[in-house]
Amino acid sequence: MVKKLLILLFACAAAGVVLFSFYAPSRAPSLEISVAWEDGSFGAESYADALASLGGGDEEGLLFFEGDRRGKAAGSQNYRAAYRVLGQGSFAELASLDLLSLDPFSRLALLRTFGETAYFADRAYRFTGERIEAREGKAETVKHFFGNFPAGYLASCNATRLVLAGGELTASDLAGSNVQTVVAQPPYRVRGEALYLDTVSGSRLIAGMPHAQDLQADMVYADMGALAPCMEVVSLTLPFVGRGEAFPESLAWMFGGSVPPSLTRLRVTGGKIAAGAFSGTSLQEINLCGVDPASVDGEAMYGADELRVLVAPREGLLEGYQTRVLPCGCIEYRRNG
Repeated sequence: MVKKLLILLFACAAAGVVLFSFYAPSRAPSLEISVAWEDGSFGAESYADALASLGGGDEEGLLFFEGDRRGKAAGSQNYRAAYRVLGQGSFAELASLDLLSLDPFSRLALLRTFGETAYFADRAYRFTGERIEAREGKAETVKHFFGNFPAGYLASCNATRLVLAGGELTASDLAGSNVQTVVAQPPYRVRGEALYLDTVSGSRLIAGMPHAQDLQADMVYADMGALAPCMEVVSLTLPFVGRGEAFPESLAWMFGGSVPPSLTRLRVTGGKIAAGAFSGTSLQEINLCGVDPASVDGEAMYGADELRVLVAPREGLLEGYQTRVLPCGCIEYRRNG
């Protein structure tokens, strides 16, 4: 019995040493950390209190929150260097990151700041508090360095923020995801609620954003299915319908198959409008003012059965609608009733 008791006491002591080594940096024998609060107060907080209020960190140091109070403790040079790598570093820098020499409290602050970030380089990596390791799972932010995302990856990890740091992206990667924000580096560019690729010939529409409701696209070319992620879009403005001004397609082509029923208003300012371009859609209002009359096929409105108002540069597109000439010279078609 005595022997078992000694073994139990030894095990508890060993566990205590492990916990102490993580939460109580050896550089602070007083077990206190100096925190400057935004209300002007300054004090030495015990590590137990500081641990409970530790929210994470920023580029300068550790952040603490107690109710409405916000405080900060200055980070060491090693902490600041690690913060930069985790937030802005290359994948090579991340892969070589080893924070065993950094005090455990600072490591915990970094973990609480970057623990919900997935670093994608052919596969997903996560920060463990000491280094990055290959790990799957949910992530608030995905930073894409290189490699192709597996099908449905962004949706499966429920990311709301995507950082393109060298990796390529397609509309299918965003489709079905909860991504709200995309941060891009050249040659990618985010403008409004769409992602573009800058090419020698001009901007190419890569993808509309999943949360877009009033999307105004401006491009020279578009990928097939570039609008597939936009399942909540209500109003859409396009410079053309198709892959380019001289390459007309149906609106469904741009959505990769079917146009979401949420889309009820469309404005097109140029390009060619092919026969049946809006067939099978729920569009109620279409404005083609600005399109060359000769570029609008006489059967362009075929299949647009829910259309109530059309503004177009030519006559003869719809039967059974009231018409009038607008000051711009276009014809307004309005369904009776």
